[in-house]
Amino acid sequence: MRNLAIIKHDKAVKDGRTAKHRVLLAQDIVLAVKLNGPDPTANPRLRTAIEKAKAAKYPKDSIETAIKRGQGISSSGKPLENITIEAVLPAGVAAIIECQTESKLRTLTEVRAVITKGGGQPGPTQYMFKRRGKIMFKLGKISTDSLMETALDLDGFVDVEGPEEEEVTEDCQASVLTEPSATKAVADALVKKLGIEIASLDVEWQPTDVLELKEDDPSYDRIRETIEKLEDISEVQDVYVNI
Repeated sequence: MRNLAIIKHDKAVKDGRTAKHRVLLAQDIVLAVKLNGPDPTANPRLRTAIEKAKAAKYPKDSIETAIKRGQGISSSGKPLENITIEAVLPAGVAAIIECQTESKLRTLTEVRAVITKGGGQPGPTQYMFKRRGKIMFKLGKISTDSLMETALDLDGFVDVEGPEEEEVTEDCQASVLTEPSATKAVADALVKKLGIEIASLDVEWQPTDVLELKEDDPSYDRIRETIEKLEDISEVQDVYVNI
């Protein structure tokens, strides 16, 4: 007979993988809606994302919630508000937490409680970051150089990060950085010109200077645990830090 602890561990691992897979399915639906709207009959990408979710036995109400979230609407039909929370974590690590919520006060209270319990405190940090659009593309047979050459002619383009030509496989991805206001336009233009597929699209905070924090630093584990707890809050969309 297998040890009960081993059985519980195996189940926890399986449950974790299932939860991660469902998060990815929801993200695909949200992205599809943001790119081309909530109507699956007019949005092939959304239709495919929904079919994948159904094949994975993703609940119907969760699919509907993801479609609404892509439109900035909560599951109850209320508009979602985007809020940005700034904080300083132990060892002077700067953090920006992006949230989407129907209850600003509740989310602020919950996020700040996690930060304080982790030894951090609210404080201005945006000046240590810059805002950038980031589009992840599935390269397929397109090289990073070809992506760069095409993107150079587009207004709002900033940079390309991707594998060297000899390292490219059909599973490789590359990121295109843009000015925030140009993200969608650059993404659409590159899809049209190169026929490549968008893996993800977002506007994020990038640190202007990266703070070096080693794993043996006394604050390292506490910061990591705080970030994990923040990411467990359903209203938290992204956590950015300068390490």
